[in-house]
Amino acid sequence: MLPDYYKIFGLPKTATKEEVKKRYRELAKKYHPDVNKSPDATAKMQEIQEAYYILYDDEARSRYDFQYDKIYGKKKEDFKSSNTHNQAKSDSTEQKNYEFDDPILEKWILNAKRQAVEFVKNFYRDTKGIAVSGCSYYFKALGICIIVFFVIIILIRIFAAFT
Repeated sequence: MLPDYYKIFGLPKTATKEEVKKRYRELAKKYHPDVNKSPDATAKMQEIQEAYYILYDDEARSRYDFQYDKIYGKKKEDFKSSNTHNQAKSDSTEQKNYEFDDPILEKWILNAKRQAVEFVKNFYRDTKGIAVSGCSYYFKALGICIIVFFVIIILIRIFAAFT
């Protein structure tokens, strides 16, 4: 099934590259796992990242728009011509079983999905690394402080013994 990246971004198909970039930043701030503690935040961030990879690249977007019009344009026309439950059901089945006419776009979408997952994995790995190194520095500093504290106490006792 072809994801509706315009729906994910809440933008019309006519949105400019700058509007896509601006909306990406807004959504990233809202759904970034550091900010949004929802259990769905990671998946939503991956979805946003994937949409951005396709919509911001001119060639990928052009290919995506061609496929988008074939699927979503047809779906809207079918919906207008018939409002029966069976028609809507068959449309959604067709959409789920959709095969790409453009193998390059299919590869780009799969690559965008992979990159989005890698982006989130790297974020978590980096965050974990920062936390671990921060803790190790904290304990090293704490150890130094304890040593300095005892050295001062020993010096005070030695100084007190001579006076």
